[in-house]
Amino acid sequence: MISLLLSASFGFFLSFIALPQIIRYASKRNLFVQLDQRRIHKRVTPSMGGIAIFIGLVGTSLIFFQSESFASTATTTAVLAIPFLLGVLDDRMHLKPSRKILGQLIAASLVYFLLDIRISSLYGLFGTVMLPEWLSFAITVITIILVTNSFNLIDGIDGLAATFSITSLLFFGIWFAQAGVMHYAIISFALIGSVAAFLIKNWQPSKIFMGDTGSLVLGMTLSILAIAFLNLNGQLPEWHALKFNSGIGTALCVLITPLVDTVRVVIIRVSRGMSPLQADKRHIHHALVRIGKSHRFAVLLLFVIHFFFITNALLLKKFSDWYVIGTVIAFSVLFCIILDRLIARHRYSRKAHAPHLTFKEREAVKL
Repeated sequence: MISLLLSASFGFFLSFIALPQIIRYASKRNLFVQLDQRRIHKRVTPSMGGIAIFIGLVGTSLIFFQSESFASTATTTAVLAIPFLLGVLDDRMHLKPSRKILGQLIAASLVYFLLDIRISSLYGLFGTVMLPEWLSFAITVITIILVTNSFNLIDGIDGLAATFSITSLLFFGIWFAQAGVMHYAIISFALIGSVAAFLIKNWQPSKIFMGDTGSLVLGMTLSILAIAFLNLNGQLPEWHALKFNSGIGTALCVLITPLVDTVRVVIIRVSRGMSPLQADKRHIHHALVRIGKSHRFAVLLLFVIHFFFITNALLLKKFSDWYVIGTVIAFSVLFCIILDRLIARHRYSRKAHAPHLTFKEREAVKL
């Protein structure tokens, strides 16, 4: 436990001292997130805060590694350098979505072949079924890319992605520590400290954004931890204290809020004839701000919802995957229905007063 607290503290320290330097560098190089119609912040803000998060992760992981797991720790951080560099390029040059997906595909393939982290079975969902190699690879890569992009997409208002990440990392970090898999526990706590330091500068009004540099690293790290959790949890005997009978349902609970937001947005875009990769302001956090809630209220509300799902996983620890997954889906659909009704009510109210609005405000109503 002391090593985990030291990991979090050192990650916090490295990230905290790096952030002012990154803010100064970004300001000198004019590396700002510019205001446009799909953004809701009020002023230009430096990006690339994810550099500090990555520094905290790598520095801490390679200092507090366990001797028997040095190779695993070093290889994992090396693989995470790919989404990190991809994020740096995107924050600097605004890569096309297809190129970002290609980069993530390469990183996900390395996770499968180099780290040997893969979804090799259905973990009891349909009985004892081992997946053929090609299907295991496809499901693993799709899962990694989906989770990575869900955390990338949820990074839309101050403090949200950081808050979600800390909560999910805390669950995985404690579980892996209790299971004795210390290199994953140290990586989790190193990131908790790094992200906590970043959150101080990112809480509204934010002084810096993490950018894709940070969100892609966090998303891919959480996807790796989730798959590793599935594999190790699936190997535990039924009587083990750490065993979750619903491995898939538990992993889903830990990652659910960004995933629900991603699925919801993709469905809306496709139903309106838009590309699912086209950026807009239809995310859950955008919707909450648009109906009059503050950034802080939106973050705290979504954090409570995220925490509720994780608590749900703990309470339903001995229930089957079908029961937990069904519960998660039911609550997710209910939340989306309530949110969409609030949006519709707000839109109706705004339209009723449309004659008194400016052209720009009337256009905003259509969103």
